[in-house]
Amino acid sequence: MKRPYSSPSASSSSNSKRPKKYDVFLSFRGEDTRNKFTSFLFRALKEKGIHHIFIDDELKRGKDISELFGKIEESSCSIIVLSTNYANSTSCLKELVKILDCRNTMEQIVLPIFFLVEPAHVRNKTGAFGEAFNELKEKKEKEKAILTENKREDIEKELKRWEDALTQLGGISGFPLTERDNQAEFIDDFVLKVSEEYVGSPNIISKGLFGMHSRMEKLKSYVYKSKSGAEFIGICGMGGIGKTTIARTFYELESSQFESISFLENVKGNYLKSLKEQLLSDTFEGENAQPTVEL
Repeated sequence: MKRPYSSPSASSSSNSKRPKKYDVFLSFRGEDTRNKFTSFLFRALKEKGIHHIFIDDELKRGKDISELFGKIEESSCSIIVLSTNYANSTSCLKELVKILDCRNTMEQIVLPIFFLVEPAHVRNKTGAFGEAFNELKEKKEKEKAILTENKREDIEKELKRWEDALTQLGGISGFPLTERDNQAEFIDDFVLKVSEEYVGSPNIISKGLFGMHSRMEKLKSYVYKSKSGAEFIGICGMGGIGKTTIARTFYELESSQFESISFLENVKGNYLKSLKEQLLSDTFEGENAQPTVEL
């Protein structure tokens, strides 16, 4: 999988090596783009075969925003739709700080879409985007007047984190969308680029594997047939017809749903010992734990 940006200097946590539950986490200001641009983008990603997408369908009143942080950590890629009023939302800014933290510590892919917003305005907090952020800052300043000293310090630290996050985000090479651009064409181009370069597994089917999509759908119908889940599925046929390719493609497409995964080939003869070691290593992610398993 290609990485759009250089790896951060900070060492990645072990979580970065785990299969992710979601291919994409969508961050956006609902009032600005939910029912138009973002909904069209979401549908286009799905149609391209990127099915594991987290999109927050209206955060319920009273729901803790931190509940979304786990979803961000479980995602391979975050797409941020930066509209004019994005920086006027505390929940959006808290999401942004978490997303950039995952980028810096877990090598998460971050793809900003500058939706009718100049990247420089995001970086420097200027223009209409800057005005929206300043409105939020003014609200926070008024809150400080009736709070204790410790609470006031917390607000100041949070505002500083938001400002730093916007500065960092404005410096990331993203995807600007201007008023002159055709939004439908922009979404088509963007989704194609995402599927080919950043979110690798959904694009496996399209890379010269003719007829693979129908085979994957048929295999899914068997695997997810029972509520308890399938334990064994046999793919039978003469040598050279692509049984291993089918199995590996399905493995790569569905692996994001599981905490631990392992793909073992040539399960026979003298390979058994090394396969056992590979299975344990994959399952425990290289940890020292070596439970006794006889194959």
